[in-house]
Amino acid sequence: MHCRSTRTQRGAGHVTRHLTLWAILLAALSATLAAQTPEEQITSAPWFEREVAQGVTWRYYHFDSLFNSEQDIFVTDVDLDTPGVTVRFPYETGGASRVVSSYASLTPGAVALTNGNFGDSSGSVQFLKVDGVVINPTRDATIADEGGIVIDASENVTCRVRPPDPGRWESLTEPHVMASNTNVVSGGVQWPLWPDIPFYFGDRHPRTVVGKTPDNHFLLVAVDGRSPTAAGMTYEELATTMIALGCTDAVGLDGGGSTTMWITGEPGSGVVNTPSDGSERSVVNAVAVIAPPSTATLAWDSRHTATSAYENTMISGETQTVWMEFENYGTETWTSNTRLGTTEDRDRDSELHTAGDWLSTNRVTAADQATVAPGETGRFTFTVTAPDVSTPTDLVESFGLIEEGVDWFGPEQSRLRITVLPEGGIEGNIIIESRAGGQNVGWYAETGGWADSGTDCTALGMTPGIGMRYGSTYRSVAGLKTATFTPVITQAGMYNVYVTWGAGSNRRSGITLRVHHSGGVDESLVDQSASANEWYPLGTHHFDIGTGGYVEVSNESTDVSGSMYTAGAIFEPVTSAGSAAGNWIVYR
Repeated sequence: MHCRSTRTQRGAGHVTRHLTLWAILLAALSATLAAQTPEEQITSAPWFEREVAQGVTWRYYHFDSLFNSEQDIFVTDVDLDTPGVTVRFPYETGGASRVVSSYASLTPGAVALTNGNFGDSSGSVQFLKVDGVVINPTRDATIADEGGIVIDASENVTCRVRPPDPGRWESLTEPHVMASNTNVVSGGVQWPLWPDIPFYFGDRHPRTVVGKTPDNHFLLVAVDGRSPTAAGMTYEELATTMIALGCTDAVGLDGGGSTTMWITGEPGSGVVNTPSDGSERSVVNAVAVIAPPSTATLAWDSRHTATSAYENTMISGETQTVWMEFENYGTETWTSNTRLGTTEDRDRDSELHTAGDWLSTNRVTAADQATVAPGETGRFTFTVTAPDVSTPTDLVESFGLIEEGVDWFGPEQSRLRITVLPEGGIEGNIIIESRAGGQNVGWYAETGGWADSGTDCTALGMTPGIGMRYGSTYRSVAGLKTATFTPVITQAGMYNVYVTWGAGSNRRSGITLRVHHSGGVDESLVDQSASANEWYPLGTHHFDIGTGGYVEVSNESTDVSGSMYTAGAIFEPVTSAGSAAGNWIVYR
């Protein structure tokens, strides 16, 4: 379960009988925000923004409840009227072998990139023309290529609907053309959705999209997804977002695990979003923005450069010390007045705060150093305390910097993710589910590209209404995919182990299931098409205290077109008299 429970604790218990004017104003503001439409939420949000080059601004905001879900949105806003600003399509001819951040080296002067259109091991599957040369035609008539980006010889950039037969994209004389699946917005309204593939349009996924505004701005947008703090968007939600950002035309690009945004000068690889695979996925091409270096300076600015290693599982009452480091990217020196505070929402009371160590429940600490000059790195060290919980609880806390009396500055998505266990550990069955909103979802992890399925798993004990996760079994095309259910074992002993999945479409056989336990590894193959919504037994195994044991699901033993599903796993302690219950065996 993903919790930001401090947000729900703000309410009548904090309101005295003698309401102050400030409290009344806050209540009125909260009511106004609650009544906002998604478009109003997007346009009125206090976006972080930084000029990364002349005419190019990077923006970011985390929405705690947009479309009734958490959303992370990253926008590169390109003013095409700025001298020296151009857009290009760097590409690979040998297929998907290069990640987005590495495409910057193919494009001198690149200041921002996103992934481009769809591709596979042979290259782009949709039309791509660069410098007047067709790199890839659309692969065949079954490939969708309704929308595209077109750049003419005068560097004008437009988002287009595919030209009619017979010429289609090949009929265009402009030197640079990138076709993609479909339009998102055309003429200021949402593009019609295809009814025959609802999982693509109707399910929430990470998304990459570009759009054009009437005042000649070109927007590159990355929407994170498939994580506890970012649900991803449906195509309808994506269209609403692009219209709210001012676009009259927009085209969707490759998304899912490919969704990546790179910004020049940012720490590490320069990737500012969180790709859902856990790292950058190789893609066949990119959309690159070239612009002159920025001449702008900010008095207060920062870049989060590092967070210490920390225990992501704690027991109620336990404490641990962590630190975060930020580079002073502004022109003013940081002092004791420069502090780390809670964000997403700003000034939110934190359940992880430690009395006597933090400055307050929402203000953590100043830097360890007395001053941090421009260009230097400041370390902010503090202690977190696990709150009292009665059941395993996932907490996500976000931090940013504030100059007291001036303003917040820098990106505000520096996060700690900690699962808090009740004092005394866990007794009884441990259930782990794969979808956000499920039990102990923080103990579920994936590699490779997975997606949300709206189909529920109705096996005994599963949370209704959250769906499950699925991945392709076509390993040679979609790559190796694994999912793991890793319990935190607080009492060593023997456990009955089960997994379950729902009645998703195109389920396949030959799905690899492994139980990693203190005595070794047991492996089996399962035919998921033979049953659904039942608990499949994986035997009885000994598990040591900690996180060394887990169940693994993968497509490594199959290579056919289709899908495998993960919904949940149970670790049932065995008593001295035998099985604790045995209620889970309903698989036939």
